[in-house]
Amino acid sequence: MRSKEAVRTCLVEGGLVACETVWAEVAASAALRGLLDDVVEVIRGGSHRPLLAGALAHVAVAAIHPSNDGNGRVARLLHCLAVSRGTGLLARPGID
Repeated sequence: MRSKEAVRTCLVEGGLVACETVWAEVAASAALRGLLDDVVEVIRGGSHRPLLAGALAHVAVAAIHPSNDGNGRVARLLHCLAVSRGTGLLARPGID
């Protein structure tokens, strides 16, 4: 089940900030854990090519919309994690 929630979004471009409140569909809290577990499985599972796994993780987090703020940042981070785990392109010592 999904519900609608007011979310404040801001865009910064060329030193200008434009903010607005939009209504976003969010996953019901009861379903959230299972949906996020599915995202983790895509990243860990290894059944997809790394770039595809990253794209799937990004789209899934954006669609689930688990929090009021930071969904885009988390989605981009998970994309980088999936690509890094599969290719080593973004690997750094001590980060895995």
